[in-house]
Amino acid sequence: MSQPEYDDLATQLTRTLTDRADALSATPLGLAEVTGRARSIRRRRAATAVAGTAAVVALLVPTAALARHSGERPEPGPATQSTTPTETSAPVDARAPLDVRGLPEGKPPANGYLVAGLMHLADGDTATVSSRHRVDAFAVLSDGTEVFHTLTDQGVGSVEVTDSGGTEHGPYPAGFGLAVDDSRTAAAWVSPDGQVRTWVATHTAPTAIAPPLPGGAAQVASMSGDCSAATPCRVLVRTTDQTTGKSTDHVVSSDGTTAPADPAHRFVDVSDVSGFGLVAGYTRIGEGDSCSAVASGSGPVDWKTCDHSLLAFSPDLTSVSADSDFRSGTGSSVLAAYDVATGHLLFEHRSTLKTQAFVTSTVWEDDTHLLATVYQHGRWSVVRFGLDGSMEIAVSAEQGRNFESPIVLAGQP
Repeated sequence: MSQPEYDDLATQLTRTLTDRADALSATPLGLAEVTGRARSIRRRRAATAVAGTAAVVALLVPTAALARHSGERPEPGPATQSTTPTETSAPVDARAPLDVRGLPEGKPPANGYLVAGLMHLADGDTATVSSRHRVDAFAVLSDGTEVFHTLTDQGVGSVEVTDSGGTEHGPYPAGFGLAVDDSRTAAAWVSPDGQVRTWVATHTAPTAIAPPLPGGAAQVASMSGDCSAATPCRVLVRTTDQTTGKSTDHVVSSDGTTAPADPAHRFVDVSDVSGFGLVAGYTRIGEGDSCSAVASGSGPVDWKTCDHSLLAFSPDLTSVSADSDFRSGTGSSVLAAYDVATGHLLFEHRSTLKTQAFVTSTVWEDDTHLLATVYQHGRWSVVRFGLDGSMEIAVSAEQGRNFESPIVLAGQP
């Protein structure tokens, strides 16, 4: 099959020449060393994607959705260190069409999902959601507490909680996004006034952490650490000035502190951060394209790609998910993943003129699998993507509109 067939229409029409990164010095702490340290303690982070309304798209494009749990992988090889970041390219044999028709059936999502107001939990049980508003993100904490992020028809967000005893709490005003900590003992969101709040398992009310963030509309992107432990948990939050459109990324900690997500100013937009200094994000966002990179510590970027947008690190921090280099709507015609240490493309599934499919949200199910909601030919499915390029159905197809998935994946630690 010829290469042009794998190029999505948006890329063919909008991609322009991309800038090259300036020469940078070598990273003081090797990327493989960072990932090795992280994996020894098994950090797990999570976040959920927000999609479906014009307001959300305007705020978040290009958007990221994040993270998940489990497994053990071999130590990655050392990252290439040089005075300039490695620029990745996509090997032809890593590419395949994004086509969910005729895929084999696999097991349901490990952490559950929601469809038509019914939660399907990890243990096989089901539960009805009582909220009268649309749930666009949810998480189930370690004690069984259910935390829902909901949106009204006008796009106004709130968080509603049903604790382990069945008592309902809220709604609490909320911006966009909901994240879960590594141990699944807490969920985090941000209120419209910029106040980051957490709900900790066994608690009966939300807790405010750190002073409110200035800067307009805010979105929670991801969370790391353990809010129940002595070490603080950290929440990645993006604020966007609705007058200028300028966004700022912050790391808000349960110890009461707030810091820039990228103090070295290497990124124009941060997609994900780990508790061990790994950062993924955009180094450039153009009118119809972008470039993304991975960096460790406060040093220069280790490698970059202008073929995709980097999204979220895997739970063991050895891989990073990716999608289109530029999103012009509610979904992406591409799903891919890269090796964190080397920047090598692990797989790419791209919509073609024949398949006409797109992805709206992704989460890491474990170290080697991504779950994604995929729309194709009038139907939505949850598809499990392996780093080896494999695909299988995790939730069978549901009919729905092509801009709003009826299936919501649970937040993954």
